[in-house]
Amino acid sequence: MTVGQIEHQFTTNALGAAGYLRRIKCAIGAICLAAAGLDWALLHHPLGPHGTPSRVIMALCAASSVLVGGWWIFGRWPSHRATLAFVVWADIGLAVTAVITSSPETRLCAIGSTTLIGIFAAFLLGTRVLAVHCAASALLVVGITGYSVAFDHLGWFDLFPFYIPVLIATVIMPIVIQTIVEGTRRAMSATTRQAFQDPMTGLHNRRGLEQSVPRLLHRHPTTTVLAVVIDVDQFKQLNDRWGHEYGDAALRTIGETLRSTIRSGDIAVRLGGDEFAVIAALDHPDNVAGFVERVRSALCALSGITVSIGSAAQHVRHGDPQIVDELLRHADRAMYASKSRGGNQLQHVAYAG
Repeated sequence: MTVGQIEHQFTTNALGAAGYLRRIKCAIGAICLAAAGLDWALLHHPLGPHGTPSRVIMALCAASSVLVGGWWIFGRWPSHRATLAFVVWADIGLAVTAVITSSPETRLCAIGSTTLIGIFAAFLLGTRVLAVHCAASALLVVGITGYSVAFDHLGWFDLFPFYIPVLIATVIMPIVIQTIVEGTRRAMSATTRQAFQDPMTGLHNRRGLEQSVPRLLHRHPTTTVLAVVIDVDQFKQLNDRWGHEYGDAALRTIGETLRSTIRSGDIAVRLGGDEFAVIAALDHPDNVAGFVERVRSALCALSGITVSIGSAAQHVRHGDPQIVDELLRHADRAMYASKSRGGNQLQHVAYAG
């Protein structure tokens, strides 16, 4: 996932969770319709386009604004690619509208409208898209001002009250807003990680597990769900003998081992204390034994500690997230059965349910 896609997904999720997607869609659609009305008014204004070709172009810009405005109001929330296409369309449309007006002042004021596009890009598409947008806006302001100086016989100082505010509005303001948005986004991401992540091992905590399981089952509606519960043998004695720093290091090592052993879509979680779990969605029941053995082998290779492991699996269709809670209970009982036999063992419950 690219940087722009991350920002788009993050903002979309945040707006959706707050119930603002519909309002934002209607607001953007209304702005597009207002832009169409402005283009139509300029067609009948002395400072608007002169000549048939320019007037036809302005009319086409107005018509496209109506269509895009309707798309925003009545369509679905756009994907990252559609959002990027909208920014490109808006920048080109505003640039064309500005260029075909008949006075330097009107052209520069029209370019000022790209401020809204910059703010939109700052919120939804991130730094890189905003940088391209701001560079294009700055070049357009400089180009229109230079053209007016060269062909309209105006001085740079004569146009100073117009191009400086436009540059500030189209370049500086979106960058400032982007800085605020990015800082807020990172702070929210850090808070979210702290809420759903175990600080010692970097694995999910119980809340993170509850959040991740529905996504796992949504990606794999028909699957064999496997739960593996791991508990460190004689962890209290290990702490008493070697100290809590050694125990904490052992927990971090187990976390790193689980992260490097499981697949990218699986879930590794620290349930609490010295107890861990892995939740996996497997394509076929025959894959269960191999997956559990891979986890067991990786943990058995660690020096200085042993673990007791219990696992349980069940083939499901459109599984409810509660199936994972049930499997964890079965796997937890299997783990305690391993521990009661002296530890450093694996006990599997075949297809609990």
